[in-house]
Formats: sequence, structure tokens, C-alpha cells
Amino acid sequence: MGAIAALPLALAVPSVPGWICTALLLLLAAFATWVVSLHPGVRAGHDPQEIVIDEFVGFLVASLIGGGTWPQILAALVLFRIFDIAKPWPVGWVDTKLKNAVGVMGDDILAGVLAGIAVRLASELVIKVS
Repeated sequence: MGAIAALPLALAVPSVPGWICTALLLLLAAFATWVVSLHPGVRAGHDPQEIVIDEFVGFLVASLIGGGTWPQILAALVLFRIFDIAKPWPVGWVDTKLKNAVGVMGDDILAGVLAGIAVRLASELVIKVS
């Protein structure tokens, strides 16, 4: 649900300069990590299902890296969810090794980075082939 909630923001990204988006996303990630660290479940070493801000931030990372067109944003959403669920390396490593707020946020941020890079590379290949 967090990734879908971030969809309106992801659609606004192309209209804002990249450095502003990056700065705001870094601030949001830092704030979210702090907020997540306050949750009793996280303090006990769990990743509670009710926490969705990690998915919100992870998808925004994917959309910022992946590009701002509708197809790129939708591809970023789908790939982000796939990487978040499948947890390929290094996403899975962060998820299993860091049992704290950094781990809760970090696996989704890494899933977003991987999804964004995959979308960007696919977009570049489509442009070069066309």
C-alpha cells in the first residue's frame, strides 16, 4: 500500500528539479528511519507489516531513478514490488542482517535503486533500438 500511496508524488517528480527531489527524498528517508526506529516491533528486531513508509520511500527512489514518464513510473512500481518481495542480493542481505530501522528502510530503498536502474537501462535500450 505504501508504494501505491506514493504514486501521486512519483507523477509530480518530473515537474520538480532533480536536485530538489533528491534532497527531499534524502530528508524523507532520514525522517522515516527515525520514525520507524520508534516502533516497538522494530526495537524487538521485527519488520512489522503495518509500517508502509519504507515502501513509500522505496518506490519514490525507483521512480526518481527510473524516469518520469507514465510507462517508466508503472514499470518502476512493478519492478520495485518484485524486488521487494523476491529480495535479491543485496536487498535480501540487508533484510536478514540488519534487524533495526536501517534494515526496515534499507531493503526497500535498495529494492527501489535496483528497480530504478532496471527501468532506466530498459528505457535506454528501447530508445537506442528504436
